[in-house]
Amino acid sequence: SGPAFRLSQTIGPASLVSLLQEAATEHAFLLWGRPEGSYPVDPTMRDANLTFVLTRLRLVVSPNPPRWGQRVAIRTWFDAEGKAGARRDWEVLDAETGEVLASATSTWILLDMVKR
Repeated sequence: SGPAFRLSQTIGPASLVSLLQEAATEHAFLLWGRPEGSYPVDPTMRDANLTFVLTRLRLVVSPNPPRWGQRVAIRTWFDAEGKAGARRDWEVLDAETGEVLASATSTWILLDMVKR
């Protein structure tokens, strides 16, 4: 199923976050490949039994949110934050005008899969 739209023909927050998650996963696939039956992860982290856990997500939607049938582009990037954390950011842009329709920031902490 595709994203859910409201009667106003604008995308809802849950569907927008799902699109952001998909864009982040595709970005990770580009960086680390497509492991069989698993999500992509930095090989160094996998070898050390580490994973990231989401601690916060902040979504900001412009007064002009994405609408049904509108072509959008999603930019995403990430960076280290502190000693054991990371931050991922997104921008949802109108594909024709480049207008920012929404943005989001997430913060993550490292988790040792063995020690938990």
